Amino acid sequence: MMLLTATARFLLVSATNGASLTAYRISPDSNLKKVASLVWDARMSDWVTR
Repeated sequence: MMLLTATARFLLVSATNGASLTAYRISPDSNLKKVASLVWDARMSDWVTR
């Protein structure tokens, strides 16, 4: 699953098979830079954003 933040400055990518969430900063020239990564329990199958 991928989510673009409301400001369009970050892209969040969830890898359910890899049990991780990664955040990328989107530069003005549209390049991506990995800024954070979170690993969770592999038994987790979904997450909710607000």
